[in-house]
Amino acid sequence: MPQYKDASPKEQREVGAETPDEMENVLSNVTWKVIFDEDDLAARKFAAVARSGSLKKVSRQFGVRVDKLRDELTLLESRVGYKLFVRNKSILELTPVGRRIYALLHASTLSGLSVASATIKISVPPLLLDGFLLRPLISWLRKSAGEKVVTLIPGCPYEDDADIRVWLSQPGEVSSLNQHVAGKRLAPLPFMPCIASSYASKLILPHCLDDLDDYMLIHYQGYQEYPALDPWNHVIAHRRHSVMHVSSYAVAKELTRWAGVIGLLPVQLPQFNSNFLPLPDLFPQPMALDVWIGLTLRAEREPEICRVFELFEHSFLGAIIE
Repeated sequence: MPQYKDASPKEQREVGAETPDEMENVLSNVTWKVIFDEDDLAARKFAAVARSGSLKKVSRQFGVRVDKLRDELTLLESRVGYKLFVRNKSILELTPVGRRIYALLHASTLSGLSVASATIKISVPPLLLDGFLLRPLISWLRKSAGEKVVTLIPGCPYEDDADIRVWLSQPGEVSSLNQHVAGKRLAPLPFMPCIASSYASKLILPHCLDDLDDYMLIHYQGYQEYPALDPWNHVIAHRRHSVMHVSSYAVAKELTRWAGVIGLLPVQLPQFNSNFLPLPDLFPQPMALDVWIGLTLRAEREPEICRVFELFEHSFLGAIIE
């Protein structure tokens, strides 16, 4: 396997240190798509090595082994016919041809290629991220190394500048953020009081609201803004003892799991996690919220953002159907 090493002036000329006149003919009338065989990821890796001068740093950034990254660059050099990097002490530096290719990439940012890692802004309620979308998002990140995702969890999705927005609304309500976001209703998300399965075998389970007097309740304060959850909110509002109010959905879920308390959770969550047991007899009327997903009109032109949008859509619908 070829290794990058210090190059003498003679070697540099042999592998790409052309004269100015010769440089005019090198890669003339060639686009980055031809050089990289239309592989955006390969182009981003090359650009990252050019900026950092380190195979190790770029291998960590893109989640690939150093030797695999070195092989990819060697293959690229074979395709171009010139050496693109030389090692100067501990730093990889571009040869003249390498600089020419990097300049092509830099210029191509105006025509759609981002040589830097993409930033995708996502707005999603904590209970949907934690309960349904976090695992597929992590899986996507591992497969699409080099992409950056900024997750926004605002109090109001109407006010943020996210590319992808996931939100909850009243059942049957036509929900639209604004004219710049194309929204789509995914499915209703039912809610039900739950208790940890480990405690269920040790306790007499409640079968009516009066039985809740013998239990500690945990309440996620974010539920207050949804009238569809008023049966639960009403119980909490009239509770005079044994109730804990928390502002974090993750805390509410973990206390339900570990502290022997009863909390309101999305009814599909037990399908992901056998630690929770739903209690369907407490409320005769169903409680549910509609889940919506939206994509800004600007983001519709970004393939990576559209792929994450489809990932969220399929992941959530798959969880609901299971």
